Amino acid sequence: MHGPAEDSQERQQLADEMRIFGASDEDIAAALKGRKDLNEDFFVLDENWEALKWFLEVSDQFNYTQGVCVGANLVGVKADAEMSGRQYTPEQYDKLRKLMRFAVRELNARMESK
Repeated sequence: MHGPAEDSQERQQLADEMRIFGASDEDIAAALKGRKDLNEDFFVLDENWEALKWFLEVSDQFNYTQGVCVGANLVGVKADAEMSGRQYTPEQYDKLRKLMRFAVRELNARMESK
């Protein structure tokens, strides 16, 4: 995924706010065109499905310092896996780490753009 994704309610809120500031329908349509909608379906390869589900379950396991995401809380991820009885392969763990590194970059990029 490139750029922020949002749900339909957020898209409508953005359009409403743009209208308040005088944006035309064409300007609004152009602004929304490149944005991603969380309600849209997307394809996940079978070999990535378990890692993605795991990521979604531990997506609250990030460490922050002064508002900056400094990385995944791997101790917390390991504890969660042990306490939930999660069985995983080294390949799934590697994919989880890649997803978490991407998430760290994305979270920090969103903070910088504010």
